[in-house]
Order: sequence, then structure tokens, then C-alpha cells
Amino acid sequence: MSAAGGVSSAGSSSVVGHSILWGNCAPLDGREIHLDSGSSATFDCSAVDQSGVGGTGGIVYEPSVIFSDPLFCDMGSCADPPTSLGDFYLATGSPCAGGPCGYVGHLSTACGETPVARTTWGAIRAAFR
Repeated sequence: MSAAGGVSSAGSSSVVGHSILWGNCAPLDGREIHLDSGSSATFDCSAVDQSGVGGTGGIVYEPSVIFSDPLFCDMGSCADPPTSLGDFYLATGSPCAGGPCGYVGHLSTACGETPVARTTWGAIRAAFR
């Protein structure tokens, strides 16, 4: 059984960028990140829940790292893992939407919305001919 729901490393170095490590459901130490001794990870332009970090490895957080809730639309519950249920788009006002790194972890905010491309009436009629 893995000790981490997001990133787990044993004896290696990693660089993680433009990722969200928040709300993972691993049952052991390090829900988001677990680094064994001899491992290290550098995080850049990412959102990290520091309360879910475990292990004895080394972690470097670049100044661009966000340490607040990314505001997923509907993350779902950890009561019944593993599951792929939930809406992991970013809610309007998410600290991961825009900013100096651009979007982190997702390309848009769209809770409950269905994206629609603008078009012309002529293009719609041509699509059905």
C-alpha cells in the first residue's frame, strides 16, 4: 500500500511543476507527498497541502508554490476510495487560476458550466447541411 496519494519517492530526486497536491486519500503518512530518506523533491508553480507531507526526505518549495485550498468545484469524499468521481475543475476565485504561473493544475475555471464556443448562425447552418 502506498504511503502517498499524490507523490511518493524512494531514493530519487524529482521536480514537480504546475501540479496540485491537495485532497489525496492515502491512508498512511503523507497523503499528498511521501519522501523516503535519500529522496528529494522541488516544487515550483504548484499548490501543496503541507499538512499531507510525510517521510524523511528533503523538500524545496520555490516562492511560486501556493499553500492554500485550490478550490476544486466538487472534490468528492475520501470515504470510498479509490474513486474517479468528483469535479476537479477550478472554482472561480481559485488561487490556482491565473497568477504569475498561469493556471496551475487545470486550464480553466468552469464549475457546473458547459464550455461553449462562439460561432455564427451561418456556421451552425453549414454544420447541418
